[in-house]
Order: sequence, then C-alpha cells, then structure tokens
Amino acid sequence: MDIANTHGLTHDTLVAYLSDAHNYPDVMDVELDAADVEEIANYLLTLRSEDYRRMPS
Repeated sequence: MDIANTHGLTHDTLVAYLSDAHNYPDVMDVELDAADVEEIANYLLTLRSEDYRRMPS
C-alpha cells in the first residue's frame, strides 16, 4: 500500500519503473514482459486509498 499511495505515482510512472530492471535490487532482478508489467501496475493501483496513512517505521 505504501507504493500505491506514493505522492505523484501514476500508472505511467509505475509501468516505467517496473519495466526498468536497473531499478531492482539484485535479488529481485526478474524479467517481466509487458503484460506482466501492466497486470502488476493495475493491481498496485487498486491498493490506493483516500484515507491512507503510512505507518511509522
């Protein structure tokens, strides 16, 4: 939910991030095809909430 509720996040910025493997830590370096990227981006955006508050870490 933290990712989905990040200020300024859009579908396009999320797709760009997920499409660029250089953004991932080495342990998460997986190849996603365009359909996978769209599916993940669409799912993450369903987690948005108007009253979301980030929990303290």
